[in-house]
Amino acid sequence: MKRRALLSSLSGSLLVGVAGCLGSNSERPASQRTTAEPSTKPPTTASPTPEQTRTKTPVPRVNLGVKNESDRGHTLSVQVTQADETVLDQSFDIGPGPGHSMSIKPDIVGEGVYSIVAGLETGARLDYEWCFKEGDRGLEIVITSNGALEPRENESVELSDESLPYTVSGAKDIFSSPRVVVRNESNDASELTVTLEHSGDQFFVHTFDALRHHEISAGPVVKSHATYDVFIETEYGQQSTYEWQIGEYANYPVLAVLITESGALRVGCAWPGTAVIVVENNDETRHEVTTTLTRDDVVVAETTQTVAPGTDHLTVDFPIGDEYELTVATSSGSATVPYLACNSASTKAEVQLEGGVPTVETGILSWT
Repeated sequence: MKRRALLSSLSGSLLVGVAGCLGSNSERPASQRTTAEPSTKPPTTASPTPEQTRTKTPVPRVNLGVKNESDRGHTLSVQVTQADETVLDQSFDIGPGPGHSMSIKPDIVGEGVYSIVAGLETGARLDYEWCFKEGDRGLEIVITSNGALEPRENESVELSDESLPYTVSGAKDIFSSPRVVVRNESNDASELTVTLEHSGDQFFVHTFDALRHHEISAGPVVKSHATYDVFIETEYGQQSTYEWQIGEYANYPVLAVLITESGALRVGCAWPGTAVIVVENNDETRHEVTTTLTRDDVVVAETTQTVAPGTDHLTVDFPIGDEYELTVATSSGSATVPYLACNSASTKAEVQLEGGVPTVETGILSWT
């Protein structure tokens, strides 16, 4: 029997308002060196001044950015202060996501503790104290899929294993070889080990130090379209398994490992998001429609909405990217179809209502 991870439902909207300093285990950048042309002037015998002999230490700089994971544009106001000095006080417009990113302050200078206050036009707010040390990477203010704000620091690990990315004999190559990405949305640091296998052949074992509000990626890990077994275990014994299917339609796959705000462990082929389903109500009356996502006969998300005559939409949030079953039901009938919610490919579903009875047509949307 193939092992799969058990999902719990994604509950509520995420509200982050945490004070404290972010740590970092990221590698320190290499020093930059400049080679000058040799001088043609004769040497001077004058003694150098103290100013001339002083070694100047490069001033650490950091980038502050924003990423929009919601499906609508927003106006974000950001105020950054250090001690009594205002570093930034400005508003920015950012287009709809998911994945829309922009830099809002690329040249914050100097180590220290920065107080960040951010807000959206919707009223969502983030108050955060960020401790920046030399070698740390930039901080992102993330607009989540449900319109909340959270801080996130990104790190990248390049693997030295020459056997990676792993290749399956006879399988087609993936257009963009995927990485393992670990995101910690909780307030506690966690150490977890990710193991990958193909047909019993273990080819990847890596332990991640997942600091709070950090996202760490490692890879690339695989090169071939195939099915891989994923095993994850935290330092506290929490475990999860997942069957990672990278079909030929997946050009930009990812293995997403998520530690939720509550500390739950999830793994899948995309981050949490929202499925949007077009409805053509061919009746002249409104209908109450229940939309359910299940995996392995377990309900992971369910919503009930009223659709008007004509064209309307249904939405349902999924707690992690995966292959689900989508059921659309009314008082007059129901229809169930497979539903894929992955990073580089997803199901496009359209519901037709005739006499209150739903039918569902599907197709695959793939990034090219």
